[in-house]
Amino acid sequence: MQKGYGRLAMKRQGGAALIVVLGIVAISTMIGLASMQSSQIDEKMAGNYKLSTRTALFTERTAMSLASEVRAGASAITLPSSIDMDQDGFQSFAAKTENEGGKSCLIEAADDMTAAACYIEVPEGEEFQDRKAGNYIVAWSAISRGSKPFVGQPLIIEVDGSMGGNDDVLSGCEEVTVSGGGKILNGGIRTFRPGAGVRLSGGVSVGGDVTALGPVYIDSSIAGNILADGDVTLNAGDSYGYGGSIAATGSVIFTNSAPAQGNVSANGDVIFNSTATVAGNVSSGGKVVFTNDAFVYGNVESKSGIVNNSGAGNEKYVGGTVETGSSQTVSAASSGECDPKSFADGNNLATEMAHLLAAVPTDTAGANKDITVGSYPTVNASLTPEGLSAFDETWNVQKDVTLAEASTAVVPTFDKPVSVIRTKDFTQSNGELNVSGGDVVLLVDGDLTLGAGGGKGLTIAPDSTLTIFVTGETHIKSSTQMADVPATTNGRLTLSIYSTHADSSSSSNGMLIDGSAQALAGVYAPYANVSVTAGGGLRGSVRGKTVTVDGGASIEHVKGLAVGGATSGGGISFTWL
Repeated sequence: MQKGYGRLAMKRQGGAALIVVLGIVAISTMIGLASMQSSQIDEKMAGNYKLSTRTALFTERTAMSLASEVRAGASAITLPSSIDMDQDGFQSFAAKTENEGGKSCLIEAADDMTAAACYIEVPEGEEFQDRKAGNYIVAWSAISRGSKPFVGQPLIIEVDGSMGGNDDVLSGCEEVTVSGGGKILNGGIRTFRPGAGVRLSGGVSVGGDVTALGPVYIDSSIAGNILADGDVTLNAGDSYGYGGSIAATGSVIFTNSAPAQGNVSANGDVIFNSTATVAGNVSSGGKVVFTNDAFVYGNVESKSGIVNNSGAGNEKYVGGTVETGSSQTVSAASSGECDPKSFADGNNLATEMAHLLAAVPTDTAGANKDITVGSYPTVNASLTPEGLSAFDETWNVQKDVTLAEASTAVVPTFDKPVSVIRTKDFTQSNGELNVSGGDVVLLVDGDLTLGAGGGKGLTIAPDSTLTIFVTGETHIKSSTQMADVPATTNGRLTLSIYSTHADSSSSSNGMLIDGSAQALAGVYAPYANVSVTAGGGLRGSVRGKTVTVDGGASIEHVKGLAVGGATSGGGISFTWL
């Protein structure tokens, strides 16, 4: 009995051992499978993150390309069945609109990616992607992957404002230069002709975007995005920074250490010659060159690979993924005319000025005279729809006298005939020039000078506006102080200046704001070199052949103070949602 019992015990022990072994094998197998699944999940998540980043970058570029068309005057369109529209349906609609010649939609493609963008109007009572009634730029991209494309998230940008003027605070046809502590507050900078660059140097600051049809040089701060048709050279130090994305059809070159908060894209190389950092991603159609301790916190992709001049591994310079052989294509902003045909009947300012000069009589009082107010005996003067008058202080006169009479004419930016006061040269020096009685139009067929002496200078009464058309040079001087004047009155700019003066030399300034002048105006001088200098200031917007801001001068963007052909002015603002 003892022997049999021993054999049975041994069998039981052997069976238990087998169960333990099988259990261990099962657990090991489960752990292995779980590890494989976890690895696959990690790989899938990493792949999806990479795809999401690529589509997001491409979507943003496509949206900015369409934004240029919106600024140029493209009209918003209504989507069919917008509530249930997916990316494929949206892209089909955009392609159809573009193929039919519409400027409200565009399609961009690069390698395996396609993006569609449309400028749409969501009617009252409807919505698109949870957005209520309003105007929006919508961009949406996808990456082809056989039968199951990867679809990115749509980018939606709210568009606010009329189409009548330029949204940017500084618009230069051929060049914009800001230096010597100049400040551009709350607005952006734009150039229009191919090759027209932007240079920001000497401790300046820009509160909006910079969009150039030529190269961009910056050694100061900019809050918004940078888009250049050429190279972008970034030479700002640690105390400055670049707040938005940076894109160039040429190369992007970091020659100093200021950080970039957005993405960086170039059709050429992206070169780090110093210790700059990029918070977003970098895409290069050429090489990405690292020197010293530069660092990209996001992903890096380049057509021609990465060059690490220190010989260190990529992990020293890149926090995200690295991909070679692909890149995102940067599209330049659309070019534009210096004096676009944005006025009535498709006219530009030059044509409108010629019509106005022909329509306003030259035989009325003052029309063929050079007029100066602010000097004895006519110190304080008044502009009304009836004409220009002043109090004559001569001992044997001592009464108001008429210096120029008004006549009625069709005037640009007005939707009905209005009173026009015509002069040759017009100078306001000392004393006060008061505008009252409603909308006043001054046609100066010569040079215009405001605020040349002391006193109150130009004042505009409530419910009144002043629109000035000038054929000669314009000089706004120290006693022009308009801090308390509203930007718009009854739907019009309170003060707007339109000049057809043409500067033939880069050393001349057909539009000059200097001294301590503080003007509130929309300035439209597409043939003149515009200079704001020596502490002068302008609250409004400027369009010129070239625009220079220096000597501590500043220009502050005021919503609604953009000058163009529309009857009410107005500008365009973009808000990322």
